[in-house]
Amino acid sequence: MRSAIDEWRAEGRLTADEAVTLRRALANPEVALVIANLGVHLAITVPLRFPFGSLTRFSWTLASRLRA
Repeated sequence: MRSAIDEWRAEGRLTADEAVTLRRALANPEVALVIANLGVHLAITVPLRFPFGSLTRFSWTLASRLRA
């Protein structure tokens, strides 16, 4: 994510202030947890097709919310 922010900044898609804000957000542990869970969702989606992928993603999300 940090390299993407650097690239977007170099391409002019982000201002310097926006880049700083995004980097600060990445330092937040909650953001890291969300990004990790996104990876799990993608990993579930690829090998499992509908309806198993959908059910598994729902179960993963429900379990995470219950733990929280």
